[in-house]
Amino acid sequence: MFKAMIFDFDGVIVDSEPLHYKAFICLLAPEKITFDYPTYLQKYVGFDDRDLLRAVFAERGLPLDEARLHQLCAAKGR
Repeated sequence: MFKAMIFDFDGVIVDSEPLHYKAFICLLAPEKITFDYPTYLQKYVGFDDRDLLRAVFAERGLPLDEARLHQLCAAKGR
C-alpha cells in the first residue's frame, strides 16, 4: 500500500526539458528542421509531442498527416 506519492511537474525535482529538446532535434534532423534551445523554451514548452510537431511543421509550411505524426511520436518515444 502507498503511504505517499510524489508528483514531479517538470522542473520541480528533475528538469527534463533539455532531454526533450535534444530528442526533438534528433528526431527532426532528417527533416532538416532545427531550432535553438531558447526558441524551444519560448515557443514550445508546455506542448505535448503531437502539438509541438504540428506547430513546427505548420510554421514551416510542411505537410504532416496523422500517419506521419503518429510515426514521429512513436520514434521520439524510443
